[in-house]
Amino acid sequence: MDVSLPEDVSDDEKIAVFFHGYEDYLGNKGAGPNTKSTLLHKMWRPSDYTDQPSENLQARVQLAKWLLNKHPKLLSMKDHHGNTPLIDAVKNDCKILVECYLASSEGAKAILVPGSDDDTCLTVAFKLKKLSRCIYPLLKMSDEKAIKQRDREGNTALHYAAIKPSCNKGLVEKLISLCPRALGIENSTGRSPYQARQHALGSLRKKFENQNREITPKQEVTMNGVTELIKYSCMKYSCTGYKILENVESILYGPGEELAISFDLDEYAKKYITRDDLSYLSKPLKFETILQWVCVPLLIVEPPAIGNKTAIQLNGRIQRPHSKHTPSVGKGRRDYETIFNWLGENGVSRILEVIVEDRGDVSHSDEAIENSLKKFQVEIWDWRRNDLCSETILRAAENARELFLYATGNNAVLRSWSSEDGLVRLKNLEKVHVSVLQGLERAERLAEYIEEFEKRMVERFKLCERSVEVNVTVETEGSSRDGQNSKIKMEQASNHWLDCMDTFASFVTNIQSQIPQEPALRPIRVAVIDDGINFRDNIRESITTGKSYSRWLNSPDRTRAYYVGHETHGTQMAALILRNGGIQFTTRSAAEAIRWVTTKGVDIISMSWSIERAGAAEEDIDNLRKAVREAHEKNILMFCATSDKGDITSEDLYPAACGSPMFRIGASKSTGAISPSVQSQRIDFVFPGEDVIVERQAISGDSKPRSGSSLGTAIAAGFAAMLLYCSELTNPTLRNALRKHERMEKVFKRLGGTNSTYPKVNSPFACDPRALGSWKKTIDHLVGKWVDCRLTFV
Repeated sequence: MDVSLPEDVSDDEKIAVFFHGYEDYLGNKGAGPNTKSTLLHKMWRPSDYTDQPSENLQARVQLAKWLLNKHPKLLSMKDHHGNTPLIDAVKNDCKILVECYLASSEGAKAILVPGSDDDTCLTVAFKLKKLSRCIYPLLKMSDEKAIKQRDREGNTALHYAAIKPSCNKGLVEKLISLCPRALGIENSTGRSPYQARQHALGSLRKKFENQNREITPKQEVTMNGVTELIKYSCMKYSCTGYKILENVESILYGPGEELAISFDLDEYAKKYITRDDLSYLSKPLKFETILQWVCVPLLIVEPPAIGNKTAIQLNGRIQRPHSKHTPSVGKGRRDYETIFNWLGENGVSRILEVIVEDRGDVSHSDEAIENSLKKFQVEIWDWRRNDLCSETILRAAENARELFLYATGNNAVLRSWSSEDGLVRLKNLEKVHVSVLQGLERAERLAEYIEEFEKRMVERFKLCERSVEVNVTVETEGSSRDGQNSKIKMEQASNHWLDCMDTFASFVTNIQSQIPQEPALRPIRVAVIDDGINFRDNIRESITTGKSYSRWLNSPDRTRAYYVGHETHGTQMAALILRNGGIQFTTRSAAEAIRWVTTKGVDIISMSWSIERAGAAEEDIDNLRKAVREAHEKNILMFCATSDKGDITSEDLYPAACGSPMFRIGASKSTGAISPSVQSQRIDFVFPGEDVIVERQAISGDSKPRSGSSLGTAIAAGFAAMLLYCSELTNPTLRNALRKHERMEKVFKRLGGTNSTYPKVNSPFACDPRALGSWKKTIDHLVGKWVDCRLTFV
């Protein structure tokens, strides 16, 4: 039966007759074509959707309340358009009716019922051209599930809020607080809300540019405010303490667009860092405006300025020249200011967490700490200096919500922290962790101090109608975290293959000034997937960018910095590659690394390691195979090391066992014979890998001969890079041909001759460059020796 309301719904007598006659049908849909609507749908004409007070409007609202009280499920029923009554009310921006519907017993459930095109109540509200009056009532009733709902295009309400250039910042903040996970949801185009906003703003700027219009300063401030809020939220909810979001970089950036979101020197190889070191780090590290954390170990910035004098480090102490003319600068250190000023100069405006080790013989002054951090809005404070004044923390990080403090057991300090002028003045403070050193006092006396401190802190915050979590631990004095440097006496070792290539590499370096600048040659890019790299003087200029997938064991939500190289292996491999031109890997991290470097336009991937399958999940193995296949499809030459366990093991090793073409490299003796430690049946080629001195110039102080297939792999990758470079000097088409695995394999075999697994270099590369008169003739002559002319055609 098709039920229709009387024309005048304010006539109580007619309405009473109506309900008495049709009560059995009011909870159902009507019949007939285009009549599959409930009475809630039919009682509202387009002109009725208004918030202007009238007798007719109030009567209809009362009718809706009566109907929903009797038949609450009407609110979730759809009409012939596929919309619920609630969605219709939202589309027409009728706030009074939306509030009426939401007040019913089925109101919260009705929010989750999608309409036509899978539109949700929230996406409909945010898609309206003007700010909908219904948004706040809807958000008040919405839960995390409602915020995460997506329409047919895969967009959530947060997507639609984000793509509006001048969207209300408070609304965006409310959406995020209700469901932080919505920040990581991708729409059908693969964009997160942040990426969707960046795309929308980019289109808007381009439109204005085409129309010769300018965005006003006020518009710019509004747009940037919302953008920074979403970015900040992504950072915050992927940090320690929240960890709601995973892989924040994929939420913020598209492939190849990544910026550095942290700065970690914790495993920096030296006890000091120079201003030049920082300048070189600026090249590969393009910082985001917000950093998740900054970690600085106990080191010296050399030379730290002391007035018009300088300080030098002797036996771990800062020694300052004395002079009656030296300005009064205090005895405290100031050199970490250099690091944080450098971060500011490189575009960093906010740091969520700082971890700074400052418990050396001389610590930084209060003023230096304040100058270092006051401009970065720090939220998690871990500046490791004993008995730090709460006033210093307040001046340096007034927005701090979590503190890690260090005390010597001095009760005056504990009482100061818990006083009315102490930590309670930090308005956002929620957690305090205190590490107390067992010092002058007996354990029992110290326990009394700590108990009183905890009690005073809780009471102090309670007086301000706030709460705080306090955790205190007692530590015994431990040994220094800095190990002793050991000097390694240089051992002499020689390898004819490497000596020959060293000479040729010097020749190529020396002709750079003679090579025409036009057309410009594209550099050969080699990706080194390893355990990180130290920015040593002899290799740092060749590093363009990097990324880490190695996690901290005690903090698995953080990755190790790639640019400090907590081991030496990655640095050695990079040095070996450049010479020609204790670590653990998992199938998961290897796949992530391969996939990332594939987006960077590299020519070669060097992997001087192998992974046993035992213990690896099948899903991770499949993911690694897929990543390797994607790299091969882009004509990226891949080199990996074979096992150094000899032929005693038959187990397949990855990535060699992934199935895609890849050069499996083993170590050779200086004679070219296969090293006994190599799996001879599982190699494609061997390169020098026994008693190899990694760096020709022992700038790092490490010139000890080393052995292993990992060395041969790095040398092979560098050798391939040299071949590509020389080939481009002769003919750019030839370089493209040699990027194919089978073509490079033919070159290696051609150079190997009868022993096709060991490419020989004495004949092609040992010629006198001066004999042919010009660098071009020399390169053409050499390339002709190793490349068949038929390879020049792809």
